[in-house]
Amino acid sequence: MRNRPLFAIATLVVAMVWNPARAAFFCATSNATIASALTTAATNGQDDLVRITAGTYAPSVPFEFTSEEAFAIEISGGWGPGCTTPRVGTTTIDGQHLFRALRVSQNSNATGASVTISDLTLLAGKAIGSGESGGGLYVFNRVAALIERLQLLGNHTQNFGGGVYLSTSGPVEFRDNLIVANSADDNGGGAFISTFDPTINVTNNTVFANSATLASKAGGIDIFGGNPTTSWLSNNIVWNNTANGAADVVIFGANVRFYNDLGTVIAQPADPVSQGNVSIDPQFRPCSGIVCFEFHLARSSPLVDAGFNSAAGGIGSYDADGKKRLIGTRVDIGAFELDTIFENGFD
Repeated sequence: MRNRPLFAIATLVVAMVWNPARAAFFCATSNATIASALTTAATNGQDDLVRITAGTYAPSVPFEFTSEEAFAIEISGGWGPGCTTPRVGTTTIDGQHLFRALRVSQNSNATGASVTISDLTLLAGKAIGSGESGGGLYVFNRVAALIERLQLLGNHTQNFGGGVYLSTSGPVEFRDNLIVANSADDNGGGAFISTFDPTINVTNNTVFANSATLASKAGGIDIFGGNPTTSWLSNNIVWNNTANGAADVVIFGANVRFYNDLGTVIAQPADPVSQGNVSIDPQFRPCSGIVCFEFHLARSSPLVDAGFNSAAGGIGSYDADGKKRLIGTRVDIGAFELDTIFENGFD
């Protein structure tokens, strides 16, 4: 929705939380207050918690956070009025095929300068130009990054990471994300993740129908780990992505795989402890209509209750819908958990 900037500025709520000397809280309810919160957070000398209420936001300029400060930034969506009740609805940022939906650059290498982004739908973003990667989301930081419960849909870049580009020197947790119909003219049609930390955990994501253009690239997800990085993949669906003679998944460096459904893979052999991996049709729930997007598992899918509960870094508390992540004895594979309440066929 397009909001009146002058009116919206008055709705920005700034309150002190955590350690009152170091942290700031923002409840953003409009294009103007989202932009204002990110701008203020970049230079206020505090840890920052930016919450965005449920709704659709189509800004006239990209949302950006760029900071040199040694403090953490958390950005999340789906909040109710006052930003006190979580997961009441969807927060969508629409790039309108004009520009990237969200850019976060945290340049400090101080221990506390982490980045957390969650519960957002980033739609129709576009990153065009030399060095411009991450059509939906661009994240650069030097410490720790947690990216969870994002829906990245229909974004495009000329370079790396049609849906998301994540480059960090620290540990990565990337989980419970839905990444669909994104494209890159170079590599990582769905996602490009790069780190030089020893650990990257990629858990319970669904990466489907993304594409990359250049040969020998990843249509779905590219994971680039510098020595001595080990990439741990657990409970992911990476399927039906396309690239020019390449693969659904490309992994550079050591990797361990537990209970994933992966299409074509280009990588060095998985560590011998890996187990439970398959390469099969995920069997998503059927849907109908001219535009049909359904990426919840059908009751008959062999991926239901077939995942690994002890994934490296842990499974999330909630799935991409905000439902309880573990329902049943074993977690489902993919971004969504099937609710056994509807086991009689009413799902």
